[in-house]
Amino acid sequence: HSMTYTTFPSALIAAIIYVVLGFIYPPLSQNLETLSTLAFLNGLQSIFTFNILLVIPPLVVLIGSLKRMPTLPVMFISIGSASFLALVIQPFSLEQIIASLHKGFHTDMAPWATSLPLEVMELVNRGGLYYLAEAVITAMIIFIFIGAMDHINAMPIVIDKVFRFAQSRSATILSTLVATAFTNAITSNQYATTFIVGDAFKTKFDQLKIHRKVLSRSLEDTGTMLESLVPWTPTALFIVMTLGVPVSEYWHWQFLSLINFMIAPALAITGIGCFYNEKNSL
Repeated sequence: HSMTYTTFPSALIAAIIYVVLGFIYPPLSQNLETLSTLAFLNGLQSIFTFNILLVIPPLVVLIGSLKRMPTLPVMFISIGSASFLALVIQPFSLEQIIASLHKGFHTDMAPWATSLPLEVMELVNRGGLYYLAEAVITAMIIFIFIGAMDHINAMPIVIDKVFRFAQSRSATILSTLVATAFTNAITSNQYATTFIVGDAFKTKFDQLKIHRKVLSRSLEDTGTMLESLVPWTPTALFIVMTLGVPVSEYWHWQFLSLINFMIAPALAITGIGCFYNEKNSL
């Protein structure tokens, strides 16, 4: 609910801009890499059998996310349904499916698919439990770091010193936005940013009787929204590697984030959507 005050108008304005630009700069068919696209699609079709039932695994994740169900059961149900569909619909054996769960899929599992484009192999040769090893280790390190910072009460002290000038509600929210952007750019991890900045500012928000959902929203407004614009974050690296477009070439087209960076401070200054009269549910 709180996010709609910043994200919804930002998304609406961005959509309008994209539509207008679509009419101003219509795509030219001669500039489209038609042959490359067809080769890519044909490569995927030579490996996999496409069926409408294949939407079930991502649909399970989507429904589980919308209904805020426990993560692990949703994940296991999605994996189970995907494995069953792979066994029934796809031309792979049970042994290959188990191997893909372990170390990820590889085009060697489809020897009948020859002369595959490099883009197809880069797309499908991934996954598995081992693929998550780096993320799990990073998460463990982050939690250890956050636990140490929390034990010595470091971040609240730093925040109090740096943002001592922030005595009003608007100044506190603005300080949260700045601290979130800075921490996210330094740590390159939104999870760490959420824990560090959220823990540092929650007492200040309570003292000034600002609802904590405004704190949560602020962590998203300059945290999540910033990730794809900072070249060294995992989100930006994924976009660059997947699409082959550097951040320097796409950042000025990311209107959702750029507009959100203007709306979030504006709401903090005006007090609109800051829920000053509501009580926290602690």
